[in-house]
Amino acid sequence: MDDVWDTKAWDDIRRFFPDDNNGSRIILTTRQSEVAIYANSNSPHNMSLLSPNASWELLTKTVFGQEECPLGLEKIGREIAQNCKGLPLAIVVIGGLLSKESKEKDWEQIAEDVNSAVARNVGDQFMEILSLSYDSLPHHLRACFLYIAVFPEDHEIIVSQLIKLWIAEGFIKPPTPKSFEEVAEGYLKDLIGRSLIQTGTFALFPKVETLNVDHSTSHIVSCRLLNILDALTVMFHGFPRGIFELVHLRYLAFTYSGERKFPASIYKLQNLQTLIIHQMIVSPHYILHLPSSIWKMPKLRHLLVKRSFLPHPVPTDSAIMENLQTLSQVTNFKCSKEVLMFIPNVKKLGISYYYDSSTDWSSYEFHNFVYLHHLQTLKCLFIATDFLCSRPLPVNLAFPQSLKELTLSGFQFSQENMTVVGSLHNLEVLKLKDCAFEGSVWEPKEGEFTRLSFLLIELTSLEHWRANSTHFPQLRHLRLRYCFMLATIPSEIGDIQALELLELHECTPSACQQC
Repeated sequence: MDDVWDTKAWDDIRRFFPDDNNGSRIILTTRQSEVAIYANSNSPHNMSLLSPNASWELLTKTVFGQEECPLGLEKIGREIAQNCKGLPLAIVVIGGLLSKESKEKDWEQIAEDVNSAVARNVGDQFMEILSLSYDSLPHHLRACFLYIAVFPEDHEIIVSQLIKLWIAEGFIKPPTPKSFEEVAEGYLKDLIGRSLIQTGTFALFPKVETLNVDHSTSHIVSCRLLNILDALTVMFHGFPRGIFELVHLRYLAFTYSGERKFPASIYKLQNLQTLIIHQMIVSPHYILHLPSSIWKMPKLRHLLVKRSFLPHPVPTDSAIMENLQTLSQVTNFKCSKEVLMFIPNVKKLGISYYYDSSTDWSSYEFHNFVYLHHLQTLKCLFIATDFLCSRPLPVNLAFPQSLKELTLSGFQFSQENMTVVGSLHNLEVLKLKDCAFEGSVWEPKEGEFTRLSFLLIELTSLEHWRANSTHFPQLRHLRLRYCFMLATIPSEIGDIQALELLELHECTPSACQQC
């Protein structure tokens, strides 16, 4: 148990630990000595503080990374490190503050502030030092930082969700020339650089609970000035009509299991920037049909509706969605030039294609992807509804050079198609899933995949892969899953200097023995 603040918290949880006399041990960490003694008065272990030299080493690493501290800043820097009293977290926080300053007079002011903070509260020096970092925040970052407090303590926050919420709250200044999302990412990096928030690797998803729609609607209508309604943990069995009265909404997210036809009145939410709808019904036959009135909402930036069908815009009754950044999880989306001109600035596109042996792929016009000049992330899933069909998949593919991340599933890529992908000079992430690669041999050509840093190959018929270190010069992470026929991994892959991680899951013994 990490960071227990008081004895009551320990009392509340200790009764849930069974005492089966099997020698198990519980490690408890706390900053309060009385909590440690209360939990076990026999032998609390006091962690030693950092020495002055170790404190200085940690501070310089936090501020300068691998570079040396300028001589003019070393004396005052050592004084600051010493005033942190050997507390590693305090040193890291102050280091984040110092990293934004380069002048000696600014470091001297910070040293004076640290010294005063420590003198003010001997009992909780860390909190005083932490407050210094907050006090130094520019006003545009304070609201973003304080907003994080709406999430539970120790909760893993999904970055993309947080950015959408910041934008919906109006915390992000009007961008010129950057987009709102790019500015928000800059704010987040600034907060991370100041060590006020920590980075994580995964998120926990709470259990969805049901809610009577009539009760929720009556409550929602009473909040007419609401900007954000995040109700993904609440399932609506019918569409909450009262939402249409919330004309100030900028962010709307909920879980839905009602009718397949989505109400056309959604266009009344003219200030809506983000619309996220999850569904609990997992079936290729259950597709939520979005109304054509969606094309009358020009302020939309992010549209993520699971298993949804988006009709074509009607030119005489639709607006060009210049602000749309994300269009995700739509089904059987046809990429005609006439449709794509309504989403000219989309950066993330996710589409699922359900097909059978009668599907006419020529009508989908996949070659028009190339006209999405701002597209950075593309995810295409091809799912057969008739497992006896011959899986006739499209071959007329073309991608824009702006593409950085590509995921293909069930596509049956040929060697020739892989050359099309390999020629994408900005591609950094490639995921090939569920027989996305067809054929027994893959031999990349010179000059392909020059910037690829992550490669996933999953469930493929690939038997022989011929490559050398020049084919993937920037590859950092290679993951192979369910490659039951792949005899070996090219030994030259191990010569790639950038390679950090190689993962194999359920592959042939001969391939695994190479690792």
